[in-house]
Amino acid sequence: MRLIVDQDLGADLIPTIRSPWGQISRFGHSFDGYAAFGEDCARLANEGTPASLRELRAVLFFELRRWRHFGYEPDAAAMKKFDWLLESIRNKVRERA
Repeated sequence: MRLIVDQDLGADLIPTIRSPWGQISRFGHSFDGYAAFGEDCARLANEGTPASLRELRAVLFFELRRWRHFGYEPDAAAMKKFDWLLESIRNKVRERA
């Protein structure tokens, strides 16, 4: 897993919902939500409303881990959340520029 720090993250590195699942997964794992938030990573994904770039990336990371443990790719309803997360991350990155 190659980690990408927030300041090195460009909009061109963020996959779209139409990207292959493996590409979305690799991107999500380019940030270690556990290292950034510890146990709060799960709380943020389950109960919180992520607002910052770091929080959004942590939730994406956690959701990817969740689905990996399920053992199959997300269903259509879950993909809507992934779409929202990816687009929100992209918007945060563009706001920085």
